[in-house]
Amino acid sequence: MGWFKKKKKEDETKLPDLPGSSKLPKLPSQSEKKELPMLPSLKKPEATSMLPTPADTRAVEISDIREKPTMSFAPEKEPIFVKLDKFQTASENFEKVKEKVDEIEDTLKKIKEIKEKEDAELREWENEIQLIKSRISDIDVSLFKKL
Repeated sequence: MGWFKKKKKEDETKLPDLPGSSKLPKLPSQSEKKELPMLPSLKKPEATSMLPTPADTRAVEISDIREKPTMSFAPEKEPIFVKLDKFQTASENFEKVKEKVDEIEDTLKKIKEIKEKEDAELREWENEIQLIKSRISDIDVSLFKKL
């Protein structure tokens, strides 16, 4: 078993020579500059027209923002067209959801009733424990304190 033996040098693969000459083409010198054509000038927009003037600026109050909502969710008065089969499917699903909510409500009522019964049972147990403690203390006083 030769797990830690040195590997023999594998034959190094040599890349083939590139075809053609090994010389690169000459680059144009720095002194040979071509003149570029002139580009048309652009008009700069007036930045002052976009900025508010000091007379326009004022502190924005929170009441102003609350009074003017940015989006309105008022229903449009245009008719809404829905395919009949999609409407029936939607109404069936809506009825199923209502049934499930009713089931959840009934289950919640049952859970509350069970919790109330458990609380009443626990109160009875606490009363019994208090009664047992008082009897034990009476016995302790009457039997062991006289000795």
